[in-house]
Amino acid sequence: MAKRRIWISSGAVIFAAVLVTACSSSGSSSSTSDTAAGANASTSSGGTITIGFIGSLQSATYSFPETAAAAQTEVDAVNAAGGIHGKKVKLSVCNDQASTSQAVVCVRQMTSAGAVGVIGGISTVGETITGDLQAANLIYTGERPLSPGELNSPISFPMVGGGESSAAGLAVYAAQTAGCKRPYMIVSDSSPSELTAAAFAKGFKTTSGISVGQTVTPSPNTSYAAAAADAVSYHADCVFFGLDVPEGPKAIPTLRAALPKAKFFNTAGAMPTPIIQALGKSADGIYLSDSVLPVNDTTNALLNQFKAEMAQYQPKAVVDGFAVTSWLGTRLLLDTISTMTTPVTAQNVLHAFNQLGAYNGQGVIGNFNFQTKSPIPGASREVNLTYLVFQVQNGTYQVTDPTFRSAAAAMGG
Repeated sequence: MAKRRIWISSGAVIFAAVLVTACSSSGSSSSTSDTAAGANASTSSGGTITIGFIGSLQSATYSFPETAAAAQTEVDAVNAAGGIHGKKVKLSVCNDQASTSQAVVCVRQMTSAGAVGVIGGISTVGETITGDLQAANLIYTGERPLSPGELNSPISFPMVGGGESSAAGLAVYAAQTAGCKRPYMIVSDSSPSELTAAAFAKGFKTTSGISVGQTVTPSPNTSYAAAAADAVSYHADCVFFGLDVPEGPKAIPTLRAALPKAKFFNTAGAMPTPIIQALGKSADGIYLSDSVLPVNDTTNALLNQFKAEMAQYQPKAVVDGFAVTSWLGTRLLLDTISTMTTPVTAQNVLHAFNQLGAYNGQGVIGNFNFQTKSPIPGASREVNLTYLVFQVQNGTYQVTDPTFRSAAAAMGG
């Protein structure tokens, strides 16, 4: 017999540990959609508790199937430990395909399945997801927030900051540690890219008093020669390339050839492992920031638990920071449900989430408090403003200091 320790966050901003007797299990579940009816739209009943997952698992824009695999992994682990209050947990998964119309279908699937809460991955249609989930009183957590809805909706509980906090934190590092004096930005003409670039510029100006130059490029773009020439003319010593994810492999070789002595910066969310591997040696030395500890760290106990569970239940899935975030969100949802003494309904789960206080990230993410007032105008739910800076070397992340710091001051808070 083994013991599984579940950490929860209470309204009294104190952590409680719930020990659940666990039995080992070799079974695993797939991440396929579960549209079984039988429970109403807001109540899990009978012998199961249903939760949902919505994210871009396969699309032309973003494809992160590992996020749903991570959520399923945590569900499998909880079920192997006996479930919650003697009930098994069921995961209903829907690929939003980065489509607003499909996002509507996904929310309908969640209500039809009787989900009492929804886990997110990463999606370009978060505005639609959160809007429809809010109408259904379904909480949404574990997502990598990109949209105003994810950062403002009262049913959204992101555990990590958006790209803005990572970019602002990276700007602090660029100014204070990397010694940048002539910072420049290459920015895609998309909302997520422009928001992160604005946060980098504000963070750098707040920290150093120095303004940041920039060039805005179309996305997609066939050539970054003109942008590189602009950076050269600016005499840039540091470049933040706030580009959409597919643009990195096209831009970096050109930029590095034009500016061989410059230091380069980006958020880790815009440079997932496949992009780094595609860049090869061109990625070496790039500074990245994230709100999640890179998965190649071997010293963190909670991160090691995540990797062990993924190896057991989803051995073919990609293991990365996006998966970690969804896994943590699933843990938070299930841990919160496990402490409820009221019926497990969507409304009661939402009430329980509104009572959440301090969250101990145990070194995988930075500590924060759900009750903290966000300092960011237009992002009231972005309360975790912690970040970590590391570099790319030999196709992977190299963490020299696993200490999370806060970007609140750089963001005006």
